[in-house]
Amino acid sequence: MSKLSPKQLDALDRIQQKPALQQLFFQKINGLKWFDELNKRGFFYAAHNPRPQQSDKEGFFIVPAWPILTYLEKIAPELQYTSNKQYTQEVLGIIRKVTKQAIEDGYSNYRTWWYFSKTLNNIPIDLLAKSDVELMHYWLSDPFDRMLIGVELGRKLLPRLLAADTDHSRSIALGLTELLTSIRWNRKKGTRKEDQEPVLPVDTYHAAEILKPIAKLIGETLEKYGVELFCARLKEVLKVTGRDKYSTLWRRAIEDHEQNRRLDNVLDIFIDALRDSLLGYVDRRAAAAIPLVEGMLNSEFELFRRIAIHTVRVHHIPLNGLISKVLRLENFSSNYQHETFHFLRDCFQHFDDNIRQRALDLIEKAGKQAEAGEGRSELHGAYERLEWLSAIKGLGFPVVDGLYEKYLGLVGQPPDHPDFSSYSEVGWVSEASPYTAEQLLSRDFDDLVNILTSFKEEGGWKAPTRRGLAQELRKALALKPEYFAKHLQELVSVDFDYLQELLAGYGDLWKEKKYDNWDELLAFCHSVLHSPGFWEEKPEPKQFGFRATNSWVVGQIADLIKAGTISDENAFDPRLLPAAKSLLEYILDRQQGDPFETSNDAITTAINSARGRAIEALINYALRCCRLVDEPAGKWAHEEVWASELQPMFDKEIERSKTGNYEFVALFGQYIPNLRYLNKEWTLMQLPVIFDKTNRKKWICAMEGYGYNNSIYKDVYTVLRDESHFKSALDIEELDHHTKEKIIQNILVAYFQGDERIDDHVGILRWLLDRRNKEELHQIIWFVWTLRSAEGTPPTAKILALWKSISDLANPEIDDGRALLSKLSMWSVFITEFDAQVMELLKKVAPFIEKEHNAYILIEELKKFVDKHPQEVADIFLAIMGGCAPTYQQEDVEFLLNKLFQYGLPVRDKVNAIVDAYVERGIEFPASIRAKYA
Repeated sequence: MSKLSPKQLDALDRIQQKPALQQLFFQKINGLKWFDELNKRGFFYAAHNPRPQQSDKEGFFIVPAWPILTYLEKIAPELQYTSNKQYTQEVLGIIRKVTKQAIEDGYSNYRTWWYFSKTLNNIPIDLLAKSDVELMHYWLSDPFDRMLIGVELGRKLLPRLLAADTDHSRSIALGLTELLTSIRWNRKKGTRKEDQEPVLPVDTYHAAEILKPIAKLIGETLEKYGVELFCARLKEVLKVTGRDKYSTLWRRAIEDHEQNRRLDNVLDIFIDALRDSLLGYVDRRAAAAIPLVEGMLNSEFELFRRIAIHTVRVHHIPLNGLISKVLRLENFSSNYQHETFHFLRDCFQHFDDNIRQRALDLIEKAGKQAEAGEGRSELHGAYERLEWLSAIKGLGFPVVDGLYEKYLGLVGQPPDHPDFSSYSEVGWVSEASPYTAEQLLSRDFDDLVNILTSFKEEGGWKAPTRRGLAQELRKALALKPEYFAKHLQELVSVDFDYLQELLAGYGDLWKEKKYDNWDELLAFCHSVLHSPGFWEEKPEPKQFGFRATNSWVVGQIADLIKAGTISDENAFDPRLLPAAKSLLEYILDRQQGDPFETSNDAITTAINSARGRAIEALINYALRCCRLVDEPAGKWAHEEVWASELQPMFDKEIERSKTGNYEFVALFGQYIPNLRYLNKEWTLMQLPVIFDKTNRKKWICAMEGYGYNNSIYKDVYTVLRDESHFKSALDIEELDHHTKEKIIQNILVAYFQGDERIDDHVGILRWLLDRRNKEELHQIIWFVWTLRSAEGTPPTAKILALWKSISDLANPEIDDGRALLSKLSMWSVFITEFDAQVMELLKKVAPFIEKEHNAYILIEELKKFVDKHPQEVADIFLAIMGGCAPTYQQEDVEFLLNKLFQYGLPVRDKVNAIVDAYVERGIEFPASIRAKYA
């Protein structure tokens, strides 16, 4: 590689002296000739990888870019050439060092990981290591952004790994596929409280874009392991969401079909991925795939059985032995109608005579079932038979055609869509308007007002509606805000539909920074609220679609005040705060709350009600008032504003909460951090009022609100714990899983901070453990495991003590106990040294690690200790073999066995016993490793 000239070296000296020049400099240079000097001068040192920085806005961070990575991206294409292997290895070493240093220091920079992802796409696959997947795992755990990294790895690196199709590339490809399909579960907004939503490292659009083109290749290349991975992912989603039953209502066909309701969600993605990967596996090794397909035909999940039927249809020749497994009466039902119908249509002519007769017998039995039951007749049975016979008529079998004509004569007409249990023809129906936005803007304002006040709906299909006209009014405002300036008061008395859309439009303009005339807007809101009859109920004749009410308008006014105060960078002038306060007081004195049902989530109800939106506006208004005085004047001014201006408004809400006002009760729990900022003493004093057990509905609202609060304050925690609110909450059926999980997490954080003890037999942690509630114990294990790479990882001693306590509760003689021990094996990631306690814990969980598919985690951790503790690792491996023979991540198992054999006589008997146990189970690869050391 050519040396740098004196001028180029001088340029490097300058950018070292003036780092501000580096970004521009690295944008200009190119080529590997710079690399050695840059590396020698330390530009790639891990310490230079910038950390996220707290921004001026509380709760927000800035993630700086690392200038040198601009250069790294430009030289990346040169790294794929064999002649540059030395540089490729050095760059790979930099990527590993920087990431490992970030892991050790407990921070992340998604911009850096994104550049590293792009660089990996140019590095020869044989230079990548299986351990590099752990680096990618850390990148995809970035708290600020995972999308860029996931898309880069999924679109480019994963297809390259699959195309290479070597043992080495397949191993890395499987690990990367696992990462890209890993699931986090989030509470689903705006739905029932038990609903959970699966979230992938990238959004569903990009996840589908990644997996759709390569799912079949994953099955062909990774074979059983790839298909089983998608099986596990789909099974997890179906178990949590409960979407398996009646899947034909939303996924009418397993193949891509216009009748499928494309939900663009994780469930659809995994159905497609499992379908295509299974087809790929059968394409490559049909004989090996038969047990897996047969297992899916017998699955408890309808979707698995439908995918299996589809697979046998597509590959009926190599999977001929499974045809009889498909021809079962339960598959001749609406739940499997599409797949079984097309299986018959495509395969019937290839059946032998016995199988054809069996299919006809099943059609006859399905018809008899349709006839059974109250209100049923022979006609129902005839129609059922006719649907199935539609699949196989006209194929040259007279018996079939004769039966079809027989039942057609009884029914009278052929079925329209016999291959679907339900069929939809969908067209888009929207609210129509008599005028477009442009037409409204072309008129004088007086004409516009006349149009709004005089328009009457005539009814009828696709006829113009008031909502449609209101929506065009909002579009007109967006197109030309100045048209409405100085005319707002003329619109005070128009219908609520128009007011609601107009106010929402002003909110849009403010967010887009296209409007700032808050004097006119707040005066308009005042006039609307004080207009005659505004607060009266207005019964109207039945009309097309929804109609806005005064509550809708009130909610929009509250949202406007919130939008104008929530951010100091985009807030209306402080001189207008009294006008905003007057509006809020007027609203809160008059607006009724919505009904709260304990079966619904309290926060969802609160933030969607007009009163709840007004309370959120009040809190944000108060925070704005205090922030304005904090910086220039300090604590005394804050306290003065609180006492004189704000506390009376909040005291009113507290008083109202004693007889209802559930919006405030729920939002109090969620906004505890903000309320403590406003006034800590007042907030703590209100806890007994808000968390009032004498009013069950009120108390449930308060606890559900607390479940949305991500901050833990010792003073608040202590009150709720000591007054048994946490204990009561864990036993209440009406409270959702989200709230209960948050309480468990609170208790664990308190334990790690020293405020709870396991040996305190009257303490809440001991009480929680002694309940032996399966879901709660699993939640404890899962939450602690999520802290493995977090900043401030809990002390190992505390984790081990908790591990011991939970382990003592687990009975290995029953399924629940074995599952609990398997989950506990995940905590092996926290082990830093082997001692008697650690050995006892590991030996107890080892036989059961595969119960919850956690073998790969423990095996991965054992690799870290095999050099220092070969005897202990061999003992644990032997304990594992007492319950299972792990093969997943085979390269990790091979690594351990090779290492143990290398230690010779001290561990030879144990490692031989391990290999013998594998051989007894019919797994041969460990024997080939032993042969090398014979």
